[in-house]
Amino acid sequence: MNFLAHSYYVPESYPLIRLSCMSADAFKGKKWENLSSDTIMGIKLHRWMDEWIDQLDSCKSIAKLFERKLGRYKNVAVDMLLDHYLAKLLIEESSIVPYHKNLQKAFELNQQALSPQQKELTTFIFQYEWLLNYGNLDGLTKILRQMNRRIKFRSDLTAMVTVYLENKTEINTVLETIHTSAKHTFLHDFEKVLIKMQ
Repeated sequence: MNFLAHSYYVPESYPLIRLSCMSADAFKGKKWENLSSDTIMGIKLHRWMDEWIDQLDSCKSIAKLFERKLGRYKNVAVDMLLDHYLAKLLIEESSIVPYHKNLQKAFELNQQALSPQQKELTTFIFQYEWLLNYGNLDGLTKILRQMNRRIKFRSDLTAMVTVYLENKTEINTVLETIHTSAKHTFLHDFEKVLIKMQ
């Protein structure tokens, strides 16, 4: 999963867990003794979500479509397209801008509880409006170009857009399945999810 999905599948009523889950890629290792319990919970939840989606047969099936062009970054394509799918859902509901604003406000109120690395990454996410840009392919391509720099151009992630357009119906069907399963797994009974993370 990527940034939008990692926040989307955490209820709004858990703002710090949500922010920590969204930005947990920036936190390496387990040296979290100085972090709050909600920040730690978000990091653990993020890692579990990544393991969960990577084991799905549906995820593996569409990842194969990107293997020739992206190699070991094929799963990045699935993560990015799930964010694209979720952003389009939010746009259809006319809620992408309120979603972004609410998350940004939560960040302003809770940023001191995040690790310095998470704080830096989240600032970057809002500064470049990544969550808003996921909803259209031009915005997604722009983000992928920025990510190319982060991975030192070891792969051209923008190539995933062409593969997506060539297989759009199949990929969207699988993304809908993943979304339905993720909602059930993470949002259906979030209290049970938190117990599992302890």
